[in-house]
Formats: sequence, C-alpha cells, structure tokens
Amino acid sequence: TIYSGTGTSSKQVNPLLKMKDIGDYTMVATESIWAGYTTVRVLATVGDSSIFGKAANFFTGLPKGVVALLDAAAPPVYFLLFLLFCAGFSLSIYLPFIPFIFWMTGFGNWIVSILIGCTAGPLWGATHLGTSQDRGSRAAYGYIYLIDTMIRPPLMVFGFFFASVAIVAAGTVLNFLFGAALINVQINSFTGVFSLAGFLLIYARVSTTIVASVFALQAYLPDHVINFLGGRDGVNTLGSMMSSVKEIFAGGSRNIRHTPGIREDRLKNKNAGEDNKDGIKG
Repeated sequence: TIYSGTGTSSKQVNPLLKMKDIGDYTMVATESIWAGYTTVRVLATVGDSSIFGKAANFFTGLPKGVVALLDAAAPPVYFLLFLLFCAGFSLSIYLPFIPFIFWMTGFGNWIVSILIGCTAGPLWGATHLGTSQDRGSRAAYGYIYLIDTMIRPPLMVFGFFFASVAIVAAGTVLNFLFGAALINVQINSFTGVFSLAGFLLIYARVSTTIVASVFALQAYLPDHVINFLGGRDGVNTLGSMMSSVKEIFAGGSRNIRHTPGIREDRLKNKNAGEDNKDGIKG
C-alpha cells in the first residue's frame, strides 16, 4: 500500500484517510498558530514592561505600538482559530468515528429487538390459536420479526462492506471535484485568509455528511431488506446517537458567539473607582 510501501500501489489514498490527514494538518497548524501568537504577545508584554522597553518607549514608542497591534489583532486571530478548530475537529476526530457510531447504533437496535422478541414471544404463540383460516395471517408478523432478528447481524456486515466500497467512490469524486469547484469560485477574486477557513469548513461539512450518509447502511440496510418481506422498520432506539454526537461539535461552533467576553477596559483601567464589576460580560 502507499503507507506500508508493499504490494502494488496506484498512489491513491483511501478518501477517509485523506480527509483525516487534512483534519490532522489543520489541528496541528491551528495549535501552532495559537502557541506562536500567544508567545509573541507574552514576549511583547514582557518587553514593554522591561527597562529597555521603557527606554525605547521614551524615545520611539515602538514597544507600546507592537503591544497595541497585537491586542487589536487578537479578535480576528482568535475567531480564525475557532473556525479552523471546528473544521479540524470535524475531520480529525468526528469523521473517523462515524462508522463505529453507526455500527454501535445497529448493534444496540439488534439487542433491543431481541429483548422485545423475548417479551412478545408468548403473545405471538397465542396468535396461533383459533381457526385455520385466520391464525396464519395473525402470526405472519411474528415470523417476519423472527427472520429479522436472525438475519440482521449478517445484513449489518454486508452494509459495512457496501459502505466501505461506496465511500471510496464518493470520496474520490469529492476530492477530485472540490479542487475544480474551488478554482471556479475563486478564479477572479482573492478574499483573504478567512475565505480559506470558509472553504475548509465547507469541505469538512460535505465530507462528514457523505460519510455519515454512506455508513448509515450499517444500521438501516436491514430495515430496507426486511421491508421487502412485508415487515415494518425495525427498532430504532439508538437512532439519535449519531445526531447527538454531531451536536457536540456543531454546538461547540454554534455557541462560540455566546462565550463571555473579557472586559479589557476593566482589566486595563486600574483606577476604575466605583466600578466593581467582575471583568466578565455575558
């Protein structure tokens, strides 16, 4: 393979691995930018408060100007880092766990269906009582439910194999066409660094949506197969697991604007007088 260096390779990486690599690079780059910017702010503040900094301020005012510049650049820098962190979390952490989450969803639904079958079994046996003309129709659903319980695990395995094949096709097309679409969008314009973060967010959302839709076959392929036998959809007790995990990441990016801001004017103004506020605005 392309990673181990053995066998025959077409130099084509699995789309899931490529998506995770992009997320890993984004996380590392964002953490590096944050660490570098924080270090520069600390050094600038220390230099401004030193003897040499005070002397330079007396003659040129350059240290105070650097500190003011870094303070003014803080809001857009941190906002950009938040955007990059959201995209990096989606691709590097959330996306690789999507197949596992859907597998656990299907497994949990299967366990629940077994428990329901054990509870409803005696009642299903009672449906066989009666005349020979109507007892067959009344007991038919029980037989379909029994078949569903027995063949659901193999169908989940088939769903995983089908999803693994489908994601290679869908992910490869996405990676090939996204670059062309990006060139067409930005062919005559340059909108700065923030637009790059926006493109990365779009790629992250499209990637996670495709992977989630494809690997949902593990949980929902058995239901569609049983429908051909005349049965109804199976138990979907854990159907909201995927959306619950997704809300962890989506909610984090959505609630950034609700984060309390620091009252820098209160922290900087030591002679605030009767202003007894705590420095946090909600």
